[in-house]
Amino acid sequence: MMSITPHPQGPRRLPITKTVVRIAGAVLLVASSNMLTAQVAPSLGEAQRFAVLAGSTVTNTGASVLDGDLGVSPGKAVTGFPPGTLARGAIHAADAMAAQAQTDTTTAYNNLAAEACTTSYGIPTELGGKTLTPGVYCLATSGTVTGTLTLDAGGNPNAVWVFKVGSTVTTAASSSVNLINSAQQHNVFWQVGSSVTLGTGSKFQGEVLALTSISFNSGASLLGRALARNGAVTLNDNAVSFCVCIEPYDAIASKVVKTITVAPTVNSVKGSVFGATLSPDAKSIWVAGYNGTTNPGFVSLVDIESQAVTSKIGVGAGPADIAFSAPGGRAFVTNRYGASVSMVQVSPLVLKQTLDLSHVPLQLPFGIVDANSHILITTMGNDGLVADVASSSPLTIHGSIAIPGQSGRPATLPANGTYYPGKVAIPVFVSTSNQGTGYPSLVIVDPTQDSIVARVSLTSSGAAPEAVVVSPDGKYAYVSLFDSTGAAGGVWVVSLENLSTKTVIITCDAANYGEAMSADGKYLLVAGFLENQVALIDTETDSVDTIIKGGHNPNAIALTKDNSEAFFTNQGDGTVTVVSFVPSL
Repeated sequence: MMSITPHPQGPRRLPITKTVVRIAGAVLLVASSNMLTAQVAPSLGEAQRFAVLAGSTVTNTGASVLDGDLGVSPGKAVTGFPPGTLARGAIHAADAMAAQAQTDTTTAYNNLAAEACTTSYGIPTELGGKTLTPGVYCLATSGTVTGTLTLDAGGNPNAVWVFKVGSTVTTAASSSVNLINSAQQHNVFWQVGSSVTLGTGSKFQGEVLALTSISFNSGASLLGRALARNGAVTLNDNAVSFCVCIEPYDAIASKVVKTITVAPTVNSVKGSVFGATLSPDAKSIWVAGYNGTTNPGFVSLVDIESQAVTSKIGVGAGPADIAFSAPGGRAFVTNRYGASVSMVQVSPLVLKQTLDLSHVPLQLPFGIVDANSHILITTMGNDGLVADVASSSPLTIHGSIAIPGQSGRPATLPANGTYYPGKVAIPVFVSTSNQGTGYPSLVIVDPTQDSIVARVSLTSSGAAPEAVVVSPDGKYAYVSLFDSTGAAGGVWVVSLENLSTKTVIITCDAANYGEAMSADGKYLLVAGFLENQVALIDTETDSVDTIIKGGHNPNAIALTKDNSEAFFTNQGDGTVTVVSFVPSL
């Protein structure tokens, strides 16, 4: 079985394989530069969740491994799984998801075909032995890769290559495509007018969109996607993955500086920690957790300067998330297993009240947001309800908001933001009778009226939204995605101007949980629960800049006021990971 192995190279490190370069002749008929028309990376839409997508059939021989979904549409034949396996993802044979992926593949294929050439070749062209900078390379007939094709981004991680090939692409045995100087495989596109054949043991990179078929010889690997519009995809002991663990790019260097045990193991049962929130005085991170049992739970105050637990206060059973009142004098804690909310006085640290919510009825309350005099409490445990608790003392039920599904961690929109100022955004998942499928959406509610004022449907059935953060200008909402099928999940970017999905950022983790955004909105951190990682996303390019390894099952993230450090709670082992950034985010 072949595997894709990362090797370090350049300021951003990506999987590469170096081989001896063997240059075959090629004649360049036309070399033109059209700098007025920059190449564009098209959206793949629903196709981005697929490692392999075919029009007629997918056939496998041997122990192929796909990291992502496998799909066929309009055909439905899939053979050879097993022995082939999906490391993550599901098989979609002639279903609605595969059909939509084919539609989106066709759109991307046509968009690539419409891009203006910056360099043109008129006869069958050997690309092996060349080092190419970003551009649109047009091959009138066929293209081959013998030896190594090197793509040099010149330090620009957003550089794009488009290869428009009239007929076929064929790679020789043991050939490779090598990305250097911050080049990224998801910005390399192969738009092929007929078929692609990858030679024995060759290592290819990029998004392959072929009109007809894609064939892998024994041991060939692809870091990217194999998307065949009309024909078959044939596999033979291959590895196909569109995800890559990106090590820190020079622009933002991250370093794990400490791991703090907040919830120790008790009677051989590991503790758990969930929510994390920066205190109003910006001196500590408040962390919700429990020691090996659900009761009693507690909130620990982790001092930012000493990076140690300095105080602890008991609350209800299974505390999950924390919010502070607008003046900062009180903290509110949802207790999942107690179906309650606790009010804690900040100074001196005193538990003032725990309000039972089970009669609302509210099951497994999780998210919480303070909207001035209203505390909105969301729940992943039941359909259709958000509790509105008045933040006065004592706490009282103010009302509730009926919503269309299970709700995740909410966020208040900026009071001076462009759209829906002061309202609250809530990610919602409406499950169906088929396990693992449903309809995700984002609703915006008015806490003063206990009503929904806007709603936008998100674009990936089977994926549940977990949390949301909003950009400082109030223009975009970023919704983390939990994909129950096991495919690589990501983050929806939602335009609040026109209530539509702008794009989906793939993070290479199926379970994306808590989020935190830098003060200027330039960077977004997303907890990857299954892969024990945190993705650092550049919101200007809507792409992953860095993958940071966390502890066991990262859940929530809190940034310090100056954005120089992040604290990740690790649900699986009761610890908090502290990461520093140079320069600050």
